[in-house]
Amino acid sequence: KSLYWGYPEWTNWSDIWGVHPDYCFQLTGDGEPVVPDLDCDGDLSWDEVSPGAIVNSTFMVINNGDVGSMLRWEVLSVPDWGTNWTLNWTKEGFLFSTNFGFVGTTTPEEIFVEVIAPDEKNKKFEGEIKLVNSDDASDTCSINVILKTPRNKAFNIFQPFLRFLEQHPHMFPILRQLLGL
Repeated sequence: KSLYWGYPEWTNWSDIWGVHPDYCFQLTGDGEPVVPDLDCDGDLSWDEVSPGAIVNSTFMVINNGDVGSMLRWEVLSVPDWGTNWTLNWTKEGFLFSTNFGFVGTTTPEEIFVEVIAPDEKNKKFEGEIKLVNSDDASDTCSINVILKTPRNKAFNIFQPFLRFLEQHPHMFPILRQLLGL
């Protein structure tokens, strides 16, 4: 039986792995159940991202609960901008595409996030990725997310010139003569 490996009910080991173990044990005891506590660490911030570009970064999921507790978490929401939000759980160098995970009390888990930037230029997009403890809906954490797309550089170069022409309309005939139009 292991929620960690995806078997919520008691399952015969040999049916899963094809190996016949020759040991048997049972955990018993009196005591209080251990309680996990979800926490997140990190912010995701991307500057000068080309519209439609793929960006990625990481944040940490932490179990600040009782020693020995196992935290089951899942993604509650992602920002409504951007497309193809993916969160991958990194475990021992491998990426697992997921919207959930498990964290013990000894080591935080790194979550790899990837998204395709919106197509709009010169805009700041803000939001949050919200996670929830699968066993306690009141236990949540959020990661702030900011993505900025750059201004069109050519447009910025001509802005002062266009403002000058708007402020000095009487200069246009002079410019026309100078340019030979």
